[in-house]
Amino acid sequence: YAKALGMKCRWFSEVDTDLHAAASNEAGPEAQAFGDLLQLHPDDLPAVDLQNDFFLLIGGPECQPFSRAGARQGLYDRRARTLLWIVWCLAVRQFQGAFVENVAHLLYLSKGKVYGTLVSVLEGIGYTAVTAVDCPLRHGVPHSRERAFISILRSQRPPYQGVHRKDMPP
Repeated sequence: YAKALGMKCRWFSEVDTDLHAAASNEAGPEAQAFGDLLQLHPDDLPAVDLQNDFFLLIGGPECQPFSRAGARQGLYDRRARTLLWIVWCLAVRQFQGAFVENVAHLLYLSKGKVYGTLVSVLEGIGYTAVTAVDCPLRHGVPHSRERAFISILRSQRPPYQGVHRKDMPP
């Protein structure tokens, strides 16, 4: 979708070596490649001119922590760290926004407490989240599970002024 809107990929992360070539091809030759996202500090991402460019972090974190087919451990599941990494990245870098795709059950897990926690943390670091649920079948994709699409945009409030790695004592 981002490419259809004229956006360019600046960087991508793919830990699966079998999928890395396909991801690289999709991202384009100018995109910087990273391996395991969880081994990457947000400060190590390429510089972005937030005054003159619009940068959107796009990701599809692991679904198993939130899926009915998974163990439903939510944010306690180690595989939820990719979703939490996106939140951490937004807190550190203060990008304009993010677009996250996941299973719709993320919204309802533990009577909505998991999603409520995510929204509260995002609000605390200066973002607003808006969610839509859709089924890929409506768009010709042969996949019948409903998906949650979470649009995360920076609020008009002053950005979070947390401690960055370079400011931390050795």
